[in-house]
Amino acid sequence: MAEQTKYKTSRISFFYNYLLALLLLLFVFFVNSLNLSYPIKAISLFVALPLIAILISEPEVERTYKYYLLEEENVKMVEGIFSKKELSIPYDQIAGTTILKSVLGRILKFGDIKISGFKDEIVMKGMRNPDLLYQKIQERIKSSKKKKK
Repeated sequence: MAEQTKYKTSRISFFYNYLLALLLLLFVFFVNSLNLSYPIKAISLFVALPLIAILISEPEVERTYKYYLLEEENVKMVEGIFSKKELSIPYDQIAGTTILKSVLGRILKFGDIKISGFKDEIVMKGMRNPDLLYQKIQERIKSSKKKKK
């Protein structure tokens, strides 16, 4: 069987989602601790709780909806839950690869890897240890070019 490795977006790349959800939760506790009228407390609760739920569930939806495969001959991105959309770029058709890291990404060791083919482009978002993954892709590109010669 052909070797393939599955990668998903890391949860740490959604750090800002979790931070914002925590701040909203603190806001709800703060508003409820004040001596405000009941309608104001209820409105703040009914606005903040759905936002918190969305912010916390977004990483899981993203991780379920999209994943990446490093196969023996190509890089593949698979999107979708019910209907799957696959985008595949063979290693010998990759024009360039780049690593994109924010300041927080450098500290927490996550980043995006942009793989540009001649026609298509795959951005592997929020990968843990993107430098190691970048090296794996570069090695496979080199071995693919050696096989072709």
